[in-house]
Amino acid sequence: MDIVEAFSSPTLKDLQDNGGLVQIWKIMAADGLNKLSEQERRDASKLIGLLIGDPSGFTAIPSLIVKANNGDPLALVQVLTFFARFKAGNFSDSLPNNVNRADDAFLDSTTASGDSVYHDAMSTAIGDDLATKRNFYNAIDTGNGHNVIVHGGLDYDEIGGIPFVNGRETNPAQIAEAVRANPNYTQGSQVCFASCWSGTSGTAQQLADELKAPVFAPSRPVAWDSVTKNWVFDTDVFGIGDVPRPDIKPIWQMFYPSGK
Repeated sequence: MDIVEAFSSPTLKDLQDNGGLVQIWKIMAADGLNKLSEQERRDASKLIGLLIGDPSGFTAIPSLIVKANNGDPLALVQVLTFFARFKAGNFSDSLPNNVNRADDAFLDSTTASGDSVYHDAMSTAIGDDLATKRNFYNAIDTGNGHNVIVHGGLDYDEIGGIPFVNGRETNPAQIAEAVRANPNYTQGSQVCFASCWSGTSGTAQQLADELKAPVFAPSRPVAWDSVTKNWVFDTDVFGIGDVPRPDIKPIWQMFYPSGK
């Protein structure tokens, strides 16, 4: 099976079962994810977000995959070049041109540090990178509260976790401010904190204290899966043996404001 066949799989499960992910990993990380440098791992997370946010890959390179599937040799070369650029460290954060119009429609404000804040009926997102936008534009109500989408990591200080936006540190106070500014969010209501590692780093507890509301948060990296219409863990896609920190099990936890 080649890369194009893998990306044209109709479901994420098919992508796993038919060996497509194995082929992708041969290009992304021939020696395994744990062998990647920190920068390579950050770059890999972009593509991981792309894959499980839109398993078909149509949003990232919408027409090329279709053309390649129909036997266009030039399109096939372009698709393979897309992955070769990733391997060389030149992966692009760009989205299709029509996303710019959507950005204008949903861009509501900026944080104190100047990062974009996006609002819609069920979500608040902070950041302009591909993975954040993809999750924001695709996520729907899962029954776990208002979606709050922002990059997170395992970094923390004496206060708690340190989330990142556009490569810069932010904090739960800024995130809470962005959520409260969303007219669709009901003050004090539960949120679904779709921020990687937030249930492990302490960020989820901080956000619960800031919002004075329950926060449902993941222990590991997550992204929106457009097939199952829900948030999925990195381990759902790649297996526990091929991800950083396999000792941290994939669970969602509820965090309540301190003292409640």
